[in-house]
Amino acid sequence: MEPTPTHLTLLDAHIKNDIIYHYVEQEIPVGTVVKGYVDWTQRFDFMQQHSGEHIISGLVNKYYGYDNVGFHLGLQEVTLDFNGSLTLEQL
Repeated sequence: MEPTPTHLTLLDAHIKNDIIYHYVEQEIPVGTVVKGYVDWTQRFDFMQQHSGEHIISGLVNKYYGYDNVGFHLGLQEVTLDFNGSLTLEQL
């Protein structure tokens, strides 16, 4: 008899030393067969947000000389970190 599938939500993912780490809502026992599925609507939204991050970072660099030193793409917000401060007027 095959085990009943468990659906876990991906909470976060990071790349370290060329290894992709996926963080889910509970521990998965070693040896468990895992299948991943892409939520295309969310993935497409993230692709657009990521493209926007490149555009904004390029404009900030061109006009103010600051480099993008960090980027976080979340479900509710996107943050960009620069190696300098921008005023509200510059934004």
